[in-house]
Amino acid sequence: MAATACTLRAVILGSQMLSSSADHLRVARHDAFDSVVALSRARAIAYDANAEESRYLLDPQRRDRYAESFLAKSQQLTA
Repeated sequence: MAATACTLRAVILGSQMLSSSADHLRVARHDAFDSVVALSRARAIAYDANAEESRYLLDPQRRDRYAESFLAKSQQLTA
């Protein structure tokens, strides 16, 4: 009887620990994914700002527009 009670208690505690570990793993995976998404977005903005800078150098008639766009994108990266 005592062995059955100990086994039942071990099964219940083990299942609770596994459930808790699964929740922690789910939260950690979600947090890690958020940082990757933020980094990817920042890289895309930086590449776009670099393109604006190149256009600024190559197209003198529209320099003001490209300069404003570059400034706006650089401000997005610092915010």
